[in-house]
Amino acid sequence: MIGMSLGTRLKGFFKHGKLQPYDILKQELLGQGDEAQISACLNLLSSEEKEKIVDEVWDKLNPHLQELLALNIYSENWQELTKDFYNLQELEQVRIVEIVGYLATEETIPFLVNQLKSKRESISLTAMTALKRQKAELTLKPMLKALTEPDQWLPARIIEVLRGMKKNELTEELIKLYDNYPQIQPTLIEILGDLGDEQSLPLLEKLIDAPDPALRKKVVEALKNLKLSSSWPLLIKLINDEKWPIRMVAIQTLELLKEERALSYLQERLAIEENPLVKDLLEEAIDKISELEEPQIINWVRQR
Repeated sequence: MIGMSLGTRLKGFFKHGKLQPYDILKQELLGQGDEAQISACLNLLSSEEKEKIVDEVWDKLNPHLQELLALNIYSENWQELTKDFYNLQELEQVRIVEIVGYLATEETIPFLVNQLKSKRESISLTAMTALKRQKAELTLKPMLKALTEPDQWLPARIIEVLRGMKKNELTEELIKLYDNYPQIQPTLIEILGDLGDEQSLPLLEKLIDAPDPALRKKVVEALKNLKLSSSWPLLIKLINDEKWPIRMVAIQTLELLKEERALSYLQERLAIEENPLVKDLLEEAIDKISELEEPQIINWVRQR
């Protein structure tokens, strides 16, 4: 037997032994057996037997073995799975979404995004889980395209998927695609504020002088959510915005960041500010930030 391939040894065993390839495969899958033997057994099964093994064991397998089955059986013919999708029972639909979720191609992603719209929570949650596993470069375009379509539940579900992705990959891809989706740019800014990182700052800086005050409001809110001390030069510009609600959020953010470098700029703004609400906020922020310097002076006096 030494030197014989695994497939040859299996064929010999199947010919002279009692077990059939199907039975061996089922045992290996349920026993979380050897991947090479599982793949060899799969190669010996008919299409009907492959479908049968999925029906029998799918829900008992761990994700790794589910992926192995999905890739071996459905990589080339996944469209056949989805042909009568909307006529199937809910549990069958869930399984199909799970299977397609392991295939990860440009062709399968739109199907998964479409299932996010499902009114059946089990299906939308399964699609969400599957999409979280994909690379941002594969999923973002179809998901952003879906955001441009009117749908009550989809935006929240897409944002939930984005939360599960790697932050650096997500931010990079969102910035690349920003100019391609003018109709949802405010939403993209919101997503960057919620899920982004320092990579977001150059884009946000470009938008500080946007003619649309609603977009500038999204920018300052994004900066508040990001909570990055490195964003303080952008916030300094925004405390002088012509719209007082934008000035208010910028001042609040500088106070939250305890940004001592902003103190002189806040004092300059206070000298010219006319809105009473904003003046109150400026005074409060100046007081809070000024307090940070006092302990240092006290400690210096004590040391002397």
